[in-house]
Amino acid sequence: MAVKYSILTRSSMRKLQAGEKLNEHGICFTRLANTHGFKRHKKTSRKFMLTG
Repeated sequence: MAVKYSILTRSSMRKLQAGEKLNEHGICFTRLANTHGFKRHKKTSRKFMLTG
């Protein structure tokens, strides 16, 4: 069954200022100063760079 996210939504990620973070289900999203985002999965330490 797929996990539903209530905190890590596209709109909530886009509202963050540089340096702010969101955490949900072991995933941490950090808004970077260059307007991109950085998402890290804590359990496996996989890193994802998001643009936009």
